[in-house]
Amino acid sequence: MKYPPRSLFAYAALCALFAGAALPAEAENFKFESRSPFAPSFATTIGGELSFPSGVGPFPVVILLHACGGLDKSGKAALSAHAQSLNGAGFATYILDSFTARKITADQACPRPDGSFNFRVDDLFNAQEALRKHPKIDKNKFFAAGMSHGASVALAAAMKSSDIRGFRAVAAFYPNCKMIQNGIQLKSSVLIFVGAKDDWTPASECEEAKRTKRLPGGELELVVLPNAYHGFDQPRSTYRYLGHTLGYNKQATESSRNTMQKFFARHLNDEPVGRDISPNSEKN
Repeated sequence: MKYPPRSLFAYAALCALFAGAALPAEAENFKFESRSPFAPSFATTIGGELSFPSGVGPFPVVILLHACGGLDKSGKAALSAHAQSLNGAGFATYILDSFTARKITADQACPRPDGSFNFRVDDLFNAQEALRKHPKIDKNKFFAAGMSHGASVALAAAMKSSDIRGFRAVAAFYPNCKMIQNGIQLKSSVLIFVGAKDDWTPASECEEAKRTKRLPGGELELVVLPNAYHGFDQPRSTYRYLGHTLGYNKQATESSRNTMQKFFARHLNDEPVGRDISPNSEKN
């Protein structure tokens, strides 16, 4: 993404703060071939950073999904910090990069988010299938977390999960909540974070989704973070992009990260995803 000149110094300082938290104790570059019936021309080998907690494993794994900006500096810093926190809690993490190998830029993806949405959903499930074969990954304990466009991809996965291909729980940071306002069944439990000042994916849309009656399935939890804009967990100064305000909020970042960690830990021993279960109590 492009940053206004006056914000470059503050942006660099924020990234420097995150840099020390962005180095996992043990990591590898994990690649696989990803194909999508929705975008056959985008079939290619993609990859990402797979990192592990201390120990032998196998470990539960969280697949982390970037925003429409791809793995730009602030997006990579945010996902790496999330990964380090989750590694410390006993989760392996995989930062999935859907754009670099395909040479997709923020200026292409952000104004037209629908253009990359379907193949990113397929990337997520293809990554899951590839990771199942890794000896240090628990093939029955998959989770997903995403930011913005990646959060919407994670929501789609929560609706598409099955006993064979699915996620125990999903965390969505400022997603497009309109996609779950129709009462569709959630086959994975979902935790949504959105800023009270978000003018790109407004909190009101997520609150409407929360109020919607839906078929029994996974629970839906919503956390609205005060004084937070879109992209609150990405280290950069506040700026405008495509008519929207984006900005970092340290308190919102730390609070949401801790809540996500506890949410995933709570769902480690859930019934297999995709099975019809009684609705869980919802929390705000």
